[in-house]
Amino acid sequence: MSTKIYRKYNISDAILLAHIGKIIETLPDDLSTFEADFPMINQPFLDALEADHENALEEGGDDVSRGQVGETTQTLVEEMEKAKRVVKRLRFWVNEAFASNPAKRKAFNLTKFWKVAYNQPKLIQFMNALQAIASENDQLLLDAGMNPQLLTDLEANAEALADADAEQESSKGGRSSATQERIISLNLLYDRGQKLDNIADILYEDNPAKRDFYNLPVLAPKAEDLEEVEGDL
Repeated sequence: MSTKIYRKYNISDAILLAHIGKIIETLPDDLSTFEADFPMINQPFLDALEADHENALEEGGDDVSRGQVGETTQTLVEEMEKAKRVVKRLRFWVNEAFASNPAKRKAFNLTKFWKVAYNQPKLIQFMNALQAIASENDQLLLDAGMNPQLLTDLEANAEALADADAEQESSKGGRSSATQERIISLNLLYDRGQKLDNIADILYEDNPAKRDFYNLPVLAPKAEDLEEVEGDL
């Protein structure tokens, strides 16, 4: 009996594929720098990275082109990025409108955002719940000075996330029916991405922008989330 293979990572497939896609575009220019001190990061390493990236996209039903994710995956990634911007702005106005009401601030559950930001099904649930409670408190938020466009943006993002996820699910090899071959390719991508992450921390110690470019996306709370959690204890 064959053993089922599971993902090694807790970010979404879309985020991983987008991250590796950007690396595939940039690594050729940095390859000699990596290889000088870390010879395992060489042309065969890059070739394998590209092959696994294309295999994962093909198994997922996305259109393949070098260094790019498929259209449905890219749309989902863009909406996940928009969610970060919307939540950041809403957080300010929630704190402004309910500065003296910690129970109300807690009801928005904003401290949970960075736990779900890279997990598409959980993020979709979170944004829909956030949109609902923002609508319930819309007048108080508007009275505090919030632009009503933010409520529109929040609703649009929640709907777009759900639509993009459904479209991705309907394509061949979507998340619920991912083939074992795709998961193998995704795990290999993650392993190689993790190696680049670890090496970049050393190689680009004095170049934060370049170091951060190669760092894998992680599920980490923002400082304001940590402060709010501590304050609620």
